[in-house]
Amino acid sequence: MLEAAANMESETEAIAQFRLCGTWLGVPAHQVEVVGVLGSVTPLPSVPKHIRGLTEVEGQVFTLFDLASFLGMSDFLDDAPGPQDNSRVFVLQGGGCAAAVRVSATGRMAHLTKGELKPADVLSNGRLTDYLTAEFDSKLGRVGVLDVALLLESARV
Repeated sequence: MLEAAANMESETEAIAQFRLCGTWLGVPAHQVEVVGVLGSVTPLPSVPKHIRGLTEVEGQVFTLFDLASFLGMSDFLDDAPGPQDNSRVFVLQGGGCAAAVRVSATGRMAHLTKGELKPADVLSNGRLTDYLTAEFDSKLGRVGVLDVALLLESARV
């Protein structure tokens, strides 16, 4: 009985959920370094539009990656927020890169079996489909699971 429970545990994946431009997305929890509050943003010269600058999250400096702009979803970060802004960020890591991504809402952690992950075929918005590895249904609606390593590597400057 304990062996069956251990096998079930090893076959599940924890997915951290967040909303971006009205779309629920998820990333493997082991690729989330921290969920924090966005601090002030220091712009950088001569970088692509999806790189909004540098920001501090829990004492560490990260590149602020405008995921919505990169995916062609919208201009989510037109105005750089000040230090009193309560915007949430997910600091994602993968493929040797780490970046802070501003999100509009956070959801609960989803613990899914491999069978609950479906091929990515419902969500399609601009370049989003290029970075989805799977989808699943949750109480929040359909959630697309992102390939963090591919996404960060593609956005690298």
